[in-house]
Amino acid sequence: MTRIAAVSCLSITSFCLIGLASFNAPAKDAVDPGIFWFCVAVAASCIIGIAGGMGEATFLGFLKGYPSHTVGYVSSGTGFAGISGTVTLLALKGIGLKNQWIYLIAIPTIFVYYSSFQWLNRKKKRYPFIEAAVIRRQSMIDQHNDNNEI
Repeated sequence: MTRIAAVSCLSITSFCLIGLASFNAPAKDAVDPGIFWFCVAVAASCIIGIAGGMGEATFLGFLKGYPSHTVGYVSSGTGFAGISGTVTLLALKGIGLKNQWIYLIAIPTIFVYYSSFQWLNRKKKRYPFIEAAVIRRQSMIDQHNDNNEI
């Protein structure tokens, strides 16, 4: 639960910082634009990258208590997220929305992400599922590793 909260906080921070940096972008004809807001945007991009990697690793670990086919659903969902995210960005840019507003509008989706995880976690605790084959396979791997130790 703590990791998802950290991922959510990092994502919100990143979106806010990128939006803020976009609001403070230098004018196109500026003779000596400062690099401060550019550095803020780069740092925010790094933060969202960390949050994305941490979030995906957390969810894949979380899914080990669910049937094995659910990992396939997550994989297809992350693939579709790239397509739908790009289409959404293009549509919002097409209606004339500026970058800073797009990032700030995206912040509420993080609350949906966090709430979805909370709901899944409650369901997982209420209806536990551990595949017997996974337990058997893991014990066979452990036994094999114990026998091959030097």
